[in-house]
Amino acid sequence: MDHGLTAPAQLSFRRYGQDAPPHAHAFDQIVLPRRGVLEMEIDGRGGRVDPGHAAIVGPGARHAFAASGENLFVVADIGSALMAPFERLRDRPFAPVTGAVRGLLDFLAGEAAAPIDSGVAILWTRCCCAA
Repeated sequence: MDHGLTAPAQLSFRRYGQDAPPHAHAFDQIVLPRRGVLEMEIDGRGGRVDPGHAAIVGPGARHAFAASGENLFVVADIGSALMAPFERLRDRPFAPVTGAVRGLLDFLAGEAAAPIDSGVAILWTRCCCAA
C-alpha cells in the first residue's frame, strides 16, 4: 500500500486480514469502526478498533494490526496542517467513538437514519474524500 499522502486528508473504506507487519508513516491516521474488530499495537500499546473505539496513529508511530472475519473500517489519513488543532488526540491512541462520530460513519456509508448537518457533511466530504 502506498503511504504517500497527496491531499490534506484522504478517506477510505478498508478491510484487513491477519498480521500486517509493523510500519509507520509520516502523517496521522484515524481508524474508525464500521464492522468487525481490528486488534492494533501502536508504539507498544495494545488496543482495538471496535464499535465503541477508534485508533489514532500519530506520524512516525510504529503500528501493526490484525483482523479476522468480516470487517470494514473507515481510515482517515490526515496531513499535519489539518491535524494541528487536534494534536492532543495523539496522546490517547485508543479513544471512544461518540454518537456524533457514529452518525458521521453512517452518513459516509450511506446508512444515516436522519440527515447530517450540512456544515458537518461538507467538511467530511470536501476535505476528507479528496483522492
